[in-house]
Amino acid sequence: MTLFYKVFEDFPHVPEELIARAYAKIGSELSTLPEDKPIRYHWDAIKQEIITVDGVEKVNAPNMGYNLDDETVEWVYKNIIDRDITNIRVSVSNSTPEKDTNGAHCDLSRNYTLLYLLDSGGEDHQTVFYQEQDKPIQRSNGERCPDHSRLTIIDSIKVPLRKWVLLNATILHGVINIPKPRISIQVGLNSVVGLGLVD
Repeated sequence: MTLFYKVFEDFPHVPEELIARAYAKIGSELSTLPEDKPIRYHWDAIKQEIITVDGVEKVNAPNMGYNLDDETVEWVYKNIIDRDITNIRVSVSNSTPEKDTNGAHCDLSRNYTLLYLLDSGGEDHQTVFYQEQDKPIQRSNGERCPDHSRLTIIDSIKVPLRKWVLLNATILHGVINIPKPRISIQVGLNSVVGLGLVD
């Protein structure tokens, strides 16, 4: 059975001091992939991507990632997970009332995302999982589908604030109804073995 998401009710809360540090990192140097990876982030292109939602073209509202400091990384390793981590960063959506949808995508750098939502980006926010017409549910890193008319919703979650939530990033997913910046601490994972789950 495919795992779409899991809420970890008992995981420890991020200390307020580290949350303040995460907010301070927003707008600093954008996250990059290791040099040995054959793929790269193209932040400028992602911010200009056009997606089609309900027959209307709009500019995508991507998540911009900023690396967190060593103390926060150490706290995550000690208190949350210490295996198969690809990145630890603060993420903020490039949202406005006109750019209120994070389009359907599979994450480029990770297979799973363990996130801790700080600001939802909108009262009616939903993280939505999709299957593209004539395509399998699980896809390759970095795959996207800008035309949402080709998509069927297969699951969704209103991610709760300040709880650790695991998302399967190999399934096309996005976030809708986010007219304001959506901010989260995110831990990228290659596998969920360190969480006691099975891939």
